[in-house]
Amino acid sequence: MKSIILSIAALLFLSTVTVVIIQFTKNTRPPQTSEILLDKNTGSSNVTSTSADREFYDEWTWQFSVDASGKVITPSDPARFRLTFEKEGRLRSTTDCNSLSGSFIKDGEVLTVGPLMSTLMACEGETLESVYVSELGLVSSYSIQEDTLTLFLIKDAGMMTFIRK
Repeated sequence: MKSIILSIAALLFLSTVTVVIIQFTKNTRPPQTSEILLDKNTGSSNVTSTSADREFYDEWTWQFSVDASGKVITPSDPARFRLTFEKEGRLRSTTDCNSLSGSFIKDGEVLTVGPLMSTLMACEGETLESVYVSELGLVSSYSIQEDTLTLFLIKDAGMMTFIRK
């Protein structure tokens, strides 16, 4: 199902700008409304980060994945697979061959990644880039325990495990 996101223009009220975003999803659920207040002088907002948010927005290094059959996939050089989540809903990543960027949506522990864009370098030797990128596209939720980020894939397709860099 396609979602249509309609952003309604900002309204000025004294020194505060109100931005209202209404999301309509065809034939599923009633519209949801979110409101963020931005101060036009400072650019600050009424949104505060929780400690879980502060833990999430960081740079992570891929350690391994486990697929639905239980097979463990481990990069030979985990340091080459870095993933950074930015507060603006953008992500950046490197693999053992290319660099990626894209968007994500985080709502509580629910996480959706994509679409992703990639550089198109010719990769030498064996690479796990296609596995890594495919799995990022299947992410449905996450959890953080101390310095370990686990990304869970849709329909129990497996999980990806990262450590804080």
